[in-house]
Amino acid sequence: MVKIVYDGVSYDAGMVIGAELKNEKVTTVMGFNAQQFAFYNPSNGKMDLFMYLQDGQVFINEAFINEAGSIALSLSTKYNPKTTYLKNLDSSLMLKTIALR
Repeated sequence: MVKIVYDGVSYDAGMVIGAELKNEKVTTVMGFNAQQFAFYNPSNGKMDLFMYLQDGQVFINEAFINEAGSIALSLSTKYNPKTTYLKNLDSSLMLKTIALR
């Protein structure tokens, strides 16, 4: 865990990995604590961002979902995490471009 105190406020970032045996059952956990969390793919020699989490929202460049009975509409768009977006809006969606399939 990394911790910094600035102006009397504590900011933490960290990772936890664990396994527990309880009542003859094994439970595993992996957790992350950060305001922003990014996944990069270095396979083509560049650090391409393919998934990004910020403030409880998940942004994915491309996804394959095998079974999703509750998804009725598929949306596809380009997202740059450095751009401004609106958060905490119920039933609202703001996209620069959209492709419906």
